[in-house]
Amino acid sequence: MRNSVKGALLSALVLPGAGQLWLKHYLRGFALIATVSVAFAVVALKAFRQALSILEQIETAGGAVDLVAIMGSASHSSALSDGFMSASTLMVVCWVVGIVDAYVVGNRQDLAEQSSLLILKTTQKDR
Repeated sequence: MRNSVKGALLSALVLPGAGQLWLKHYLRGFALIATVSVAFAVVALKAFRQALSILEQIETAGGAVDLVAIMGSASHSSALSDGFMSASTLMVVCWVVGIVDAYVVGNRQDLAEQSSLLILKTTQKDR
């Protein structure tokens, strides 16, 4: 399998930046991993806070579980706040950038390998 495909698949299926690490572009890889990790932490924190808010509302209502009230509370909560949406968007953008960048970097490596093999074959023929 070509480097471009392996790198893109690693970034797509494992984690953005995994393909860059495999292709030995460590700075890009760690930057993508760090960015996605922070964005994921923000999304998880916002979701946790929303869940706590809903639980508090259930407790306030006497502990009765009303599915309609829970759904209404969830839809009106801060889940769609700017922090949540920004972090989610950042994660998606990093994932796409990771896939495209890993493919491009891998493709350059594939072309370099092909040209070095061609040069090697040519020099062996001349001998």
